Amino acid sequence: MAPTERGSTRGVAPDRPPVVGWDSPGSRGHPGANRIVSNNGYAHGPLDLPFKPIFCGSCTWQAGHYWQRERCTLFGVELVVRGDVVFTQNGRESLVEPGGIFLLQPGSAHRYQTGPSGFCERRFAGFGGTLIDSFLTRSGLGSYDTLAGPWNAELAGRLQRLEDTMRTRGSRDQTLLSELAYAFLLSLADMVSSPYPTAVHDALAFIRQNLHRSLDNSEIAAAAHVSVPHLARLFRAALRTSPVRCHVTERMARARVMLRYSGRSIKEVAQATGYDDPLYFSKRFHKHAGMSPREYRAGRVLDGRPASP
Repeated sequence: MAPTERGSTRGVAPDRPPVVGWDSPGSRGHPGANRIVSNNGYAHGPLDLPFKPIFCGSCTWQAGHYWQRERCTLFGVELVVRGDVVFTQNGRESLVEPGGIFLLQPGSAHRYQTGPSGFCERRFAGFGGTLIDSFLTRSGLGSYDTLAGPWNAELAGRLQRLEDTMRTRGSRDQTLLSELAYAFLLSLADMVSSPYPTAVHDALAFIRQNLHRSLDNSEIAAAAHVSVPHLARLFRAALRTSPVRCHVTERMARARVMLRYSGRSIKEVAQATGYDDPLYFSKRFHKHAGMSPREYRAGRVLDGRPASP
């Protein structure tokens, strides 16, 4: 059976089933009042559907509420209705205000918490399926942490229909749920104006799905369906770095989040980011962060400023 979401269930509506199949070990938090509708056919229904909505819902959080995952297993969409949210994904932090959207990317380490306003109201949905990864890459959604919005009535309406269908028809019509999920994701993709060539999107998606191991240029280029020299030129033009250096930077960003917010040992963080040798990991981390993993975890001040997460 897939692991269930862990943490406080305070405020969960008693007539709604708990979320299933969402969190991997290492997820934890102190959530507020959640109203969740789960797709109970996810674990037992057909597994080859291209898009599978796993759950939909809404929540209201107060100051101090948060949730974090060390490795996200699905694609999540969170719409901020009121208040604000501080969202950190693979080391990149954003403040998401009303009308904004933040995206929980597969394979990411992330944390989201109530922002400076002291409360937030959100609507959310989680998705899997055989085509979800390629859709995120081709649409460009896989390269974004947040969408400025504002999300429109069409997007909200598609999400509401998906939630209503999931509640009233349950797991009886997985094909319909898949079609509704696809319609919602297409509306979401319409909000994206891609700044990068398709090959760079493909490479970035592959990089972010493989932060737990090392990659070389040939692997990344093969995932992007271009030659190694061509991808190198595209990366220099779009990102001013190389594919492998981009991959290392993303791994280090994930390591910073895990060191700051998880209870894993430095050895475990090293292994989770693809380094079998903790000493070599510490040297690479020091090169990127300007301090050792132990110093970073302790919150050492660098050049008069606290190290950023």
